[in-house]
Amino acid sequence: MSNLNRAGNSPARITVSPAARLINGPDFGDLRRNMDDLFGRWFGEIPFSPFSVTPSTIQPAVDILETPEAYVLCATLPGINRDDLDLEVTGDTITIQGERKAREEDKNEIYHVRNIGFGTFRIAYTLPAHIDASGVKADYKDGVLEVTLPKVETAKTRSIKVSVG
Repeated sequence: MSNLNRAGNSPARITVSPAARLINGPDFGDLRRNMDDLFGRWFGEIPFSPFSVTPSTIQPAVDILETPEAYVLCATLPGINRDDLDLEVTGDTITIQGERKAREEDKNEIYHVRNIGFGTFRIAYTLPAHIDASGVKADYKDGVLEVTLPKVETAKTRSIKVSVG
């Protein structure tokens, strides 16, 4: 392999920008904590700050899709016990709350990386139509919660044929 770049010159030097050094360097965690403190002073507690590095918050990833008959909510909740989940459906709103318990720590263990969040969470979504609470079905398997939320009869779309003349 040649040591020349496409133009036939000597190899290009790769330089790392100061911003990249900051982001990838050891002080970035301190910067993020300082940003949390700063925004916290202005706006109060920010439970899910984009700068948060504390592994004590959980924000489940959620998808909600709509079919003609129902809404289907899928949430990834790995490491959360089924007994630590609670669902509530009221009118057009679904609320999910739960807790991922922290791993018991040994005094002889030292974390080098700690990204797995723990603690409690509560998320609520307002759907475009009311839900038939009596028909809600939830399944929790392999850390994925799937909730089928049937629409009430009046919220279902209905096609009407218009007759001509």
